Amino acid sequence: MHVLQAVSYVRNLEDYTRLQSALTRDAMSQQPNVIVSVVGIVADLKRDFDSDYVSRKCNVYGVEEAEYNALAAVAEVRPRRWAADAERIVVLCNPWRAMRALGRLGYYFSTRPLGGRVGTESGERRVCIWTMVKTSRGEAMRTDHEEL
Repeated sequence: MHVLQAVSYVRNLEDYTRLQSALTRDAMSQQPNVIVSVVGIVADLKRDFDSDYVSRKCNVYGVEEAEYNALAAVAEVRPRRWAADAERIVVLCNPWRAMRALGRLGYYFSTRPLGGRVGTESGERRVCIWTMVKTSRGEAMRTDHEEL
């Protein structure tokens, strides 16, 4: 093969690869991305000392049985048994640990968290509300870590 033909062949191959990647990205962007589940997490954050924030439990709303089992695997959950009519569950761990467990089921953040200051006699508190969603496009990567 002549040098100029080889250079032309490589350029054509690169162009073909770029075109194929662009077409694949375009096809994936055309697929519907439908939200199939929404979960809300509410927690109080208390500032004890300088840069020492504490949150020992959180409330999780909109939980199905799979999410309940995932949360029960990482922390104590109330009610102690899954009930479809439960409005919310209380997870006795910090909210980030609960969010990590839900992330392994394919949940992710679709919006920024809401928050507000709550004045109490015992000190400064902030209420934070996170919304996590799961879409039909597929689940997030799961890891095989048993402990969070």
